[in-house]
Amino acid sequence: LAPFHYAADPTKIYKGNLLNQSADRVRVLTVGQLINRKGVREGLANMIDVARQSSGVLIEWTLIGGGPLLAELQATATPDNLIVDWRGNCDAEQIREAYRDHEVMFFPTRGDEWGLVVDEALHSGLAVIGNERAQAVTTLIRDDENGWQYEIDDADSLGNALNAFAKLNADDRLEMRKQARLSVADRTPEASADQITNLIDELLAERQSDDSNHR
Repeated sequence: LAPFHYAADPTKIYKGNLLNQSADRVRVLTVGQLINRKGVREGLANMIDVARQSSGVLIEWTLIGGGPLLAELQATATPDNLIVDWRGNCDAEQIREAYRDHEVMFFPTRGDEWGLVVDEALHSGLAVIGNERAQAVTTLIRDDENGWQYEIDDADSLGNALNAFAKLNADDRLEMRKQARLSVADRTPEASADQITNLIDELLAERQSDDSNHR
């Protein structure tokens, strides 16, 4: 067995300077299909609870992606301090621009083998609040460093994470986002390709050695 890292699509990653965001709000992004497995229904319920319990925090939440739950979710009433922007399906450039314009990735999936949007967000300089049921979250996210792991069935978990970010001053928010980028600096398509080619080279070397020993 040998490790092989998933690598995010570089065309979707924002690589420019991190933009200072307004300290009077938190700009949150979710990218993914609007289907049951992605946990968007539960994520919306959690976000509504957070907004109601934290009336002094303005949350701007952008969702990119389409799916069968769109109409149901759009019809859900939200508190005044939760502004939801349903953008539907977007191309790579639009996704990249969305990463540029937000501070936090919210990933409420109910189960993902990995979850490449976590990689995309970290590379783009977003702190990630993600459900522990995705391997990308448990492997990459460190609480209070580059985001927070949260449990989708714990009513207080999202609130604790979002409020912790909201309380950070502008400099500390920017520092967390820099740490997000640094935390995945070595997880690139080139590095993943090297993992495969290095393994092939090792196996070929072992085979050549075995062949030599049998002559």
